[in-house]
Amino acid sequence: MMRVSSSNLDYVQSFLSFFWFTKDNSITITDSLITIPEINEAVMSNIKLVSYTCAGATINTTFTIEEVKYTMDIYERFGNILIALGKNIQSLRGEIEIEKNEDGAFLHATENKIGVINYESYNCVDRALHFLSIARKERHPAFRISFYVPILESLFTTDKYAVTHKVCERVALYLEEGKDERKELYNFIDTAYNTRSTFLHGQKFSKDDLNRISEENEAKRLDEIIRACLLMVMLCDYEIFTGLKPKGNSTKKTIEIRGDYLKYLMFS
Repeated sequence: MMRVSSSNLDYVQSFLSFFWFTKDNSITITDSLITIPEINEAVMSNIKLVSYTCAGATINTTFTIEEVKYTMDIYERFGNILIALGKNIQSLRGEIEIEKNEDGAFLHATENKIGVINYESYNCVDRALHFLSIARKERHPAFRISFYVPILESLFTTDKYAVTHKVCERVALYLEEGKDERKELYNFIDTAYNTRSTFLHGQKFSKDDLNRISEENEAKRLDEIIRACLLMVMLCDYEIFTGLKPKGNSTKKTIEIRGDYLKYLMFS
């Protein structure tokens, strides 16, 4: 038995997940054939990758050459941000073991290092992407919404007070410019909060609730809102949200810089 780095596997999985930033899609990888230079053999991997569309479906999605290039550009930009932060784009998986027997070689993951994450350096974008990964693995709309909302909380809150109001207000101010558009978006996010609370607290949905969640595609719109927020954060405002090269007073903590910016939105 020998151990090899799982970085190549993580690279493929993280890159595929970034196609979501281009448009909604589903990915299903149940088996992988991976070439391992160290043993000069191709081995089967049982490391799986499954995600669903915002409607909880598995569909074939076609990407144009331009869309693939766009995805690669986003992935590269975000990777450069993480490198500047002293991180890398690959997830913490631990090592990979290769077992050889009479039937050949078989690859499988071993130790998962998620328990040793340094949460002090786990910034709001890291957390948002983590919740996104969880949400995309869920098929039930209410489940997805329950993990979508914490994405917005990770990005747009800096304390524990009046969280619902702050998230609704700040998302509306961040994405929209017109008064009516901001008001409508505020109300939509507030409704999504009610969906999450009803579901997580074990209460029953009314007929109107079920109609709104299923037929009016609440999860689909929330998916689009989160995509817009994350793209703006990563491509335009990453310094504010990650603390990379903070402007102004460099002694301020990232959360203070982000807090000042979110307050500024109210008066812009």
